[in-house]
Amino acid sequence: MEDLQKYLDSDICWRKKELTAINFFVKNDTLKDPDLSVRLGIVMVYAHWEGFIKNSGNFYINYLKQLGLNYSELKENFVALSLRGQFTNCETTNKTTLHCSIVNILLNEQNTQANLPAEDAIITNSNLNFQTLEEILFTLGLDDASWKKDLELKKALIDYTFLKNRNEIAHGIRTKPTISDFNNVYSEIVPLLDLIKEKILDAAEHEKFKRVT
Repeated sequence: MEDLQKYLDSDICWRKKELTAINFFVKNDTLKDPDLSVRLGIVMVYAHWEGFIKNSGNFYINYLKQLGLNYSELKENFVALSLRGQFTNCETTNKTTLHCSIVNILLNEQNTQANLPAEDAIITNSNLNFQTLEEILFTLGLDDASWKKDLELKKALIDYTFLKNRNEIAHGIRTKPTISDFNNVYSEIVPLLDLIKEKILDAAEHEKFKRVT
């Protein structure tokens, strides 16, 4: 738990320092070109948004892997994650032997250590829209109703003000998000990173990854 806390604190700390500098850079129009400043600002905020979601999620899964928990101890989402490789193999074959390997784990090997992935558990596909974020939060067991409704209010901001502008900029389209767009993105996304960090730490501390029996 201490290592998880240190990692998340360290990862978000350097990002927030850079994001603060980016915010200053954009608001003060350091380049004396407001359109360019905003475009660069949105791209950089996105880089830290995707980077922290991916890194923190993968580190949390690694933390759980190090606990050496059995399938029977984990919630269904983590069991599914443990079997992702087998599910992928089953998609490309009709071999009953491969299908039975999954059935065998589910029926007969519940008391063996879960094979959580060591890396790349969290996949963003370089396109962290709201739907992908929801899937990641479900994978991590962080999709509790206590904050899901508040999160849904940010869907338009994430998908349009933020991601649509970022993608158009990244693909060389001459879009012109406004300083107001940047301010909205910055003021909403940075606190969201803090919130996700807190949710991960709370889940780890209270062992919310464990199956309720």
